Amino acid sequence: AGLSAAIYAARAGLEPVVVAPQGGGQLLGKGVDVENYPGVAGPAATGRGIVELMRRQAVEVGARLVDEQVLKVARFHSPAEKEASLIEVVLKDPERTRLLAQSVIVATGAESRWLGVAGEWELRGGGVSSCATCDGFLHRGRAVVVVGGGDAAMEDALVLTRTSGKVTVLHRGGNFSRAAKILAQKVLNHPKIEVRWHVEVAAFVADDQKKLSAVKIRPTESAPKGPPKGTSKGAPKGTSEGAAAEKAFVLPCSGAFVAIGHDPATAFLLQGFKTQSKNETSSSDGEVPRIGGGGGGGWAGGSGGEKPDGEVLELDEGGYLSTVGTRTSIRGLFAAGDVADPTYRQAITSAGDGAKAALDVEKYLGA
Repeated sequence: AGLSAAIYAARAGLEPVVVAPQGGGQLLGKGVDVENYPGVAGPAATGRGIVELMRRQAVEVGARLVDEQVLKVARFHSPAEKEASLIEVVLKDPERTRLLAQSVIVATGAESRWLGVAGEWELRGGGVSSCATCDGFLHRGRAVVVVGGGDAAMEDALVLTRTSGKVTVLHRGGNFSRAAKILAQKVLNHPKIEVRWHVEVAAFVADDQKKLSAVKIRPTESAPKGPPKGTSKGAPKGTSEGAAAEKAFVLPCSGAFVAIGHDPATAFLLQGFKTQSKNETSSSDGEVPRIGGGGGGGWAGGSGGEKPDGEVLELDEGGYLSTVGTRTSIRGLFAAGDVADPTYRQAITSAGDGAKAALDVEKYLGA
């Protein structure tokens, strides 16, 4: 999203500066080929390959890349200005402490939540993944595991049934109460899906080629005690009632998909702006309040406590940046990609968001 925005902004003559650690970015963390990005194939069809192509293109059209980490983004106040319009970007490098910008596009993405168990880090890209849509095809006809019990886990399990031989869903709880009922029922009724209740992953096991070969599983503290009383397939209404009491075991599989949620990378924004959930500012009919107008942007107001700079950064219930188009509730602050998108989380959709954000910035600065 960030590099896509930079390419569009540079071509519009906006002199964009991309601030990001050179080793950062979600695509750079993918250890497998990226085969669903249009127009990119062959040796370049990897996360790192796509990013390098985009970086090269961004520099060629006039973008400046700064290999640095951002600590804080806040409104900059100048005694010469009646109304603060610039945004301050505070860098980690003490020799380049800050940048001042007329607008900022936040494209920091969202990090997958991981289990933190043995073998997980080492096998990411080697069978352990957080994206069934991206990597499911790698395990065609083979057994895979999905870890989680919410909508993301249900969707991943159903997607994987199209290519995998068998899908096993591992869930710490005894029901899918956090998932949409229709999705949960599809999972429970699907012939290729088996559900194991009240279990958790103890470790991921590698084979001689350092690829995932199995998952070590153990019962949770909430696991039912006593003798087995049936199977999870017979549990009423999608619960573990009547299910067999699990014991520690090893489950062979070629792929494991961790679907326990994502955390948008917004901590650096919380250092500079007061935040508020969209639910606290939504109107009674559920519509999002109008944010600004024309090129000047605006702010979504709220109650309680002092409001730094008279502006409030609006987040949705999951902590993602709330936007109208790509505009946030902060004047001059825009968002693109997974940091504002809890639904799609794909490289191609993020790239499109980046282009949209740059076009919105062009209009904002020209108003």
